[in-house]
Amino acid sequence: YLKKRGLNEETIEEFRLGYAPDSFEELYPVLLKKGISKNVLLRSGLAAQRNIGEDKIYDKFRGRLMFPIFDYMGKVCGFGGRALKADQEPKYLNSSENPIYSKSKVLYGFYHSKKFIKEEDKAIVVEGYFDVLLPYQNGVKNIVASSGTAFTSDQARLIKRLTENVVTAFDSDDAGFEATKRTYFILAGEGLNMKTVVGLSAKDPADYVLENREGFRNLINEAKNFVSFFIEKLVAGVDTTKIDGRNKVISEVLPVYKEMPAITKDFYIRELAAKLNVQEQFV
Repeated sequence: YLKKRGLNEETIEEFRLGYAPDSFEELYPVLLKKGISKNVLLRSGLAAQRNIGEDKIYDKFRGRLMFPIFDYMGKVCGFGGRALKADQEPKYLNSSENPIYSKSKVLYGFYHSKKFIKEEDKAIVVEGYFDVLLPYQNGVKNIVASSGTAFTSDQARLIKRLTENVVTAFDSDDAGFEATKRTYFILAGEGLNMKTVVGLSAKDPADYVLENREGFRNLINEAKNFVSFFIEKLVAGVDTTKIDGRNKVISEVLPVYKEMPAITKDFYIRELAAKLNVQEQFV
């Protein structure tokens, strides 16, 4: 499956990708023999029980492609497991929250990419595991993903240790745009600058890289400042010669302006006024 998705042996080994056998009793008996208690196994999320207080436990991850999730120091703190059968639910199963793993406080790929984020003074943020792995394999190594959750302030602060510049490359559908907008507010609240990739043509970064290796790097280099991108998207979706259209654009963009320092705000007020063909003081 991994080779079909375009990954090579080197990437598979570096990110320690693997497989959880399709069995209820493959992992936990081994760990019990190593002296790990049932309570620890249950809290770790590697094992589960059918009913609270029931003595019997079973492996939680079964028949899944496994993505180890590393903390800042490179220790495995959790897992994501992808279904490999069509009828398997959910498609992605994550480790449960526990004392060493909180999905809102880790970024997938961060341990591997932190050196490159610092070197390039820029972090690329994507949504999925493969959206990290394929670009990384193809030379775009300053890349991370939110780990099975919407992007959070804790994740923004992780990035801020290394750079103040972020480029988002989420899916280009409506859900991807809403995720991009939410991420902007979080990053702006932490004082980070954000650009966004335009031109993925309804593909996610993983698929785009497979088709056009250099093209993805070019999209990153040509990423637009999010506010300019947002204004263009809003203006394209309404008739700005009519008052209703202008009011819709202004009402949606004003919350974005609230996060800006005065000089930046002045710049975007001018840009918005020009797009709407109104005088700046009215904006």
